[in-house]
This record gives sequence, C-alpha cells and structure tokens, in this order.
Amino acid sequence: MSRAKTILPFLPFSRTTLHEWSSDGRFPASIRLSPTMVAWRNSDVLEWLNSHDTSSNDVQENGCE
Repeated sequence: MSRAKTILPFLPFSRTTLHEWSSDGRFPASIRLSPTMVAWRNSDVLEWLNSHDTSSNDVQENGCE
C-alpha cells in the first residue's frame, strides 16, 4: 500500500487528478485506512502504469496536469 505522496512522482498528473480519477474509475480506487487517510494497492498502481503509456497524448488530453 502506498500513499499519494509516494506514487505521485510516477504519475503524469496532480494530487487533485489522482483523487478525481480514483473516484470516477479512470485510476484504481483508493482504500480508506482511517477517516482522513487513503492509500492505493501497489499492485493496482503498477498494473495501471503498465497498461497506460503515460507519455501519450491520450493521458494528457484526459486531464493531465
């Protein structure tokens, strides 16, 4: 499990987009660890990264910041 600050350096978008995309299904859903803390399964994040070319225009056109 990893928190946003750990996975954001590997993602082509901001924290706001991370949470938005997690909510609407464009990125793996986060798991609530406490009322104020969420994290993502490392395996889900790696799978997403491997299935998306993060340098492509598709990612950039769909809300990359």
